[in-house]
Amino acid sequence: MEFLGCLWATMVAVLVLLSRDLIVYAPQLSRLGERWMVVIRWTLVAMWVLLDVPFLIRLWRSWLQQGTHEIALHVAALQPLRHPILRPLAAVWWLGHFALALLFGLILENGIPMDPRIAFTTFLFFLFCCAYASNIFLIHAVTALTRGPAAQRVWNWRGIYDLGIVVAGLVWRLNSHPILFK
Repeated sequence: MEFLGCLWATMVAVLVLLSRDLIVYAPQLSRLGERWMVVIRWTLVAMWVLLDVPFLIRLWRSWLQQGTHEIALHVAALQPLRHPILRPLAAVWWLGHFALALLFGLILENGIPMDPRIAFTTFLFFLFCCAYASNIFLIHAVTALTRGPAAQRVWNWRGIYDLGIVVAGLVWRLNSHPILFK
């Protein structure tokens, strides 16, 4: 299961770099001029090089060591604690990954043709797997801000967050596709 979490985290990190069309993720950017789009793209590339590349190295090195530790906690603990002014920026970066992981899961789920009789169960299972794997980014966001008991509390309650995401996805799904459940 940890291998799948590492693989999922890698796909999301690479998706951030490969997302040439930022307007898909943030349509309000279309009102900005082309110069601003270039600035935003290069800023994302710089952030990716500064944060994601070291993250991916820590992630796969930790998985290859096969220790008795939880990979997400171990990798987050190895994350350097930045200057206090930069910590919120790093936390927002990782929370963006967390949200992008869930969005990526929804896009994949909607893009795969399924039998309508099993689509709902598959949706719930897939959304739970995405939420589970995105915990890597959630714990990174917390440890980007602080170390200590807050990170452990978030980690201990991760199952509740996962279930909350599944319930939110279920409510969204019921509201957007009421025909599936008649």
